[in-house]
Amino acid sequence: MRARSFALLLSPLLSLAYAQPQSSILINGIESIPNQPFLADYVVTQSNSATFTATLHAARDSHGRIRAESPRFTTPRAPAAAPFVFLYDPATGTSYLLDPTSRAARATNPGKPRAVLQPTSLPPGHANHTREPISSESLGTRVMDHLTVEGTRTTSILQPGEAGNAHTIVLTDERWYSSTLHIYVLTRSHDPRTGETTRRFTNIQTIEPPASLFALPPGYNVTAASPAH
Repeated sequence: MRARSFALLLSPLLSLAYAQPQSSILINGIESIPNQPFLADYVVTQSNSATFTATLHAARDSHGRIRAESPRFTTPRAPAAAPFVFLYDPATGTSYLLDPTSRAARATNPGKPRAVLQPTSLPPGHANHTREPISSESLGTRVMDHLTVEGTRTTSILQPGEAGNAHTIVLTDERWYSSTLHIYVLTRSHDPRTGETTRRFTNIQTIEPPASLFALPPGYNVTAASPAH
């Protein structure tokens, strides 16, 4: 089943999420399902007046636990060395947003198995405005990283004044989904204000990741966050 993700603003992390008719958890394009473990690199590229690429990591174990990394910014076009880390355990509904630089952990919905955000970040000064698509088209199937994936392109519009824009802004979003591994292997988003952002899983290994990847590291200062809705 395709997944539903829920947008939640956690400064300085800005979620980029979209809704689907079904209800499983989706984090950085990864569905939380059991018995489909993998390890992969997660490559984020953003192009506008300049281009940056950050190579991160992602994992899911046989229990459906997810570890997802997201880039953080020191300047509008450069990610810092230490990415944010998001941990999710479907057995308890507990999730943690980790900042390795400050060794801070924000707990979200502790003890409640409910939906969580898809963590990403945007350059300073840009806000994410999610709109219902006005059109959707199938892009057929391809093979990416030894997986057969199905593509969809959606288009949505920001009318003048909706986001401080003087003119109509057309937003496009392309997603390539593997029904075998239950991940979005490739997503590509275009926003004239921020350029094009591509997120892709590569070097995918369908093996059981070490359990330590999904554990809260020692020495972190844990604080509670408001529940997601």
